[in-house]
Amino acid sequence: MKISFLLHHFESGGTENIYLDLIRNLTSNGHECSLILFQAKGVLLDSLPEGVKVYGFNTNIDGILDFVKIYGLSAKIAALLNRIKPDIVYSGLWINNLVNVLACKGNQVSFPVTCIISDHINTYASMCYEIKYKTLTWLKKLITKHYYNLADCVVCVSKEGMSDLIDICGSRISNRVRVIYNGIDIDRVQIKSEEPIEDIDISDNYIITVGRISYQKGLTYLLQSFKAVTEHFNDLNLLILGDDVSPEKCHTSALKKLSSKLGLSDKVVFAGYRSNPYKYIKKARCLVSSSLFEGFGLVLVESMAIGTPVIATRCKTGPAEILGSETSSEIECTAYGAIVLPKRPDLLQKAIIEFLRDEPDMAKCVENSRERVNELFSLNTMYKSYEELFREHVESLSVVRQSSQALLQVP
Repeated sequence: MKISFLLHHFESGGTENIYLDLIRNLTSNGHECSLILFQAKGVLLDSLPEGVKVYGFNTNIDGILDFVKIYGLSAKIAALLNRIKPDIVYSGLWINNLVNVLACKGNQVSFPVTCIISDHINTYASMCYEIKYKTLTWLKKLITKHYYNLADCVVCVSKEGMSDLIDICGSRISNRVRVIYNGIDIDRVQIKSEEPIEDIDISDNYIITVGRISYQKGLTYLLQSFKAVTEHFNDLNLLILGDDVSPEKCHTSALKKLSSKLGLSDKVVFAGYRSNPYKYIKKARCLVSSSLFEGFGLVLVESMAIGTPVIATRCKTGPAEILGSETSSEIECTAYGAIVLPKRPDLLQKAIIEFLRDEPDMAKCVENSRERVNELFSLNTMYKSYEELFREHVESLSVVRQSSQALLQVP
């Protein structure tokens, strides 16, 4: 199979890491992979397997209003596809999906190709929280409904995400939607978690949050809750791992100002991006995710595999499914961790305090979590699901191509 992966860039994020793992597994099993990027940049490029070709277009698309750039880039990518002729073009995240559909289904490619898109960040939830284009939610819904229905298949990474997508796109998309949970290389994560910490000066008594620093991650609410937590655990620190890709790192700057205002400057460490976050997660007393929305929440699974207890927000979508939530209560302790409503620092601080005080309960969660990750969220499980999906579509594509050839040969 020849598969082209389409993304904006290859910086370190949940979606990008999933793509990297997929590319590694596909190439090791003899499939030909290429990476098409709006901008050929990212810390993960050096981790690609040998032989994977990278195509970049030096184009930055800011959002929904960049119509000219979106259509111009889709035409350039269609020209590239006509040259490299993949069987499948697979994309993730909304703008990337839009470009993929336009390139593959906009009468610009000269051969049959399968267009598969994935909703790695819940489309509906991201619409609700986008500040810059919030007044244009209706337009994004309209575009999503039209173009997602043109794709050959849509992959959602959670059942709730699939339900939201069907609500937007209508029932006619339901037979082309498939849920595939994100998976991790459990052995690799556990091995890397055992490496020593030598580059950050922090005590062993800390909690951690990991992820790209952005509005989506709800870190303002985490800092507010942590202020109250330190009143009960005075020597506790907060370690924030993740890169800030905003202009002039404005999100980090705002969070540091808030940290100072709350009197937490000596207790909060902004460590930036780390190629191996697992060793820091391993030493933490618990991992906290305060996200306003997610597609899945891969770092929760990684923490569960390592053996570090997890506290997360009941945001759309992913964390509730990962932690096996069965209620919609404000705060819930499941067999795998604690989950609270988003944007509620009062609930988050309560969950953290109770979790840190109840070590036997934390130990039970750790044991249960490892079993759950092995059962549902292993890389092998994810890879088998994707390979099965890709093979199904390549077989269907083969029939279409044979029919096309037969028609061309008719005198």
